[in-house]
Amino acid sequence: MKNVMITGAAMVMAALSGVAQAEQSTWTGDLTLAQADLTPYVAPAPEQAGQAEQAGQPLAANAAGDFDKGDLRIYGYASGTLGGGNHIYEGHLGGGYYFFDNVSINLELAAGYTEFVARGGAPSGETGNFGFDVLLRWHFLKGKDWSLYADGGCGFRYFGPESFPANGTHVNWTPQVGLGATYAIKDNLSLMGGARWFHVSNGGIYGDNRNPGYDSVQLYAGLMIKW
Repeated sequence: MKNVMITGAAMVMAALSGVAQAEQSTWTGDLTLAQADLTPYVAPAPEQAGQAEQAGQPLAANAAGDFDKGDLRIYGYASGTLGGGNHIYEGHLGGGYYFFDNVSINLELAAGYTEFVARGGAPSGETGNFGFDVLLRWHFLKGKDWSLYADGGCGFRYFGPESFPANGTHVNWTPQVGLGATYAIKDNLSLMGGARWFHVSNGGIYGDNRNPGYDSVQLYAGLMIKW
């Protein structure tokens, strides 16, 4: 009887031990699964979160809408003049250095062609032209990604093979002044455009009888890049 009881007790202990081992194995597996499920919910690193927040935000500070001291801008635009049947069409390539906040000095190269009305019964015609301008530009009013500016200066034009204005000379000066605007469309790219009073004459260096002047409104539009 005693042996039977000992044998029964041993069987019960063995059964309980098996159940405990099975439960421990199941619990360990559940813990492992829970840990695996938590993996996708780990918070992103701070720099990753910052990058996500920046996506789709408006233009950053010191971008195309700013004109700070030391900035360099390059730009190109097309222009045309209106006035008296004479028209000057040009392409311009320029660069500007901002020696003060919002104030720059600019050098522009220009080339194109001119339609002119002759004087004294000579036939009207066309002639080529090229030269350069030196301009000061002041962005006197600014928003977050736009600006209004005034600019002005003087330059040089060579007209050939025909002189311009008619009965004038091949070499002329080009004083000019006007207003314009910029609008930033990317962090380093802006639209630009405006209107200027544009004058062509030789300044009387060949005498008053060879100094016909040309005054017009010059309209222009193009792109500006922050370098």
